[in-house]
Amino acid sequence: MIEMKKLLVFTFLIIGITANAQYKFTKAVLTLNDGKTLEGEARLIRKGYGFNSTISEVTYRAGKGAKKTKYDAKEVDHIIFTNKYMQEVDGVEMTKTSFDRYVPVDTKRYGNPIFLQEIMKDKLSLYAQPVKNYKSKISTDIFPANLGEFTIVYIKREDASAELITVLGLEGVIQEKIAVDYLYPCPLTQQYVMDQGGNINAVELTNFYNKNCN
Repeated sequence: MIEMKKLLVFTFLIIGITANAQYKFTKAVLTLNDGKTLEGEARLIRKGYGFNSTISEVTYRAGKGAKKTKYDAKEVDHIIFTNKYMQEVDGVEMTKTSFDRYVPVDTKRYGNPIFLQEIMKDKLSLYAQPVKNYKSKISTDIFPANLGEFTIVYIKREDASAELITVLGLEGVIQEKIAVDYLYPCPLTQQYVMDQGGNINAVELTNFYNKNCN
């Protein structure tokens, strides 16, 4: 099972996060908390700017020109967006399709659930939130200034709200102190993070935790 999850993440890393497409109407299937399924088009509603932007609502329509209905993240179980993208295969540009799953996630940063792209679901789950055109007058180790487009990555234990672990994408280094503090239920993972000096990415961290922690 772990190897399959690694494969899924590896595939995801190749195609890149296609989430920016979800900010305009994109082919999608919404499943509400009451079990009702809506097929058509949807777009995520982003509020705020840059690092402080949140996505807690989605607009649905059956098709172009159809009535639009807005749903709060609290009303939605999950959304599957269908995205087309170009990928070079043996020197030839080919059209590929990705099915991107978004779910409402409780995070430590916000009081209400927000929509995040689900990368891996397990004892320690992995989620992503792309951000566009971020600029700041203040630069820190956690939030560098003038990143342009980047991806916020969250990890989530089954018994806790999700924690922001890096703003440098799935392949970027994690924040060592945050990881050590958040993953206290598994001392083995804490030691692994400290031994690496935090020089690991979120995918490596998540795979290690799920393989070695109960």
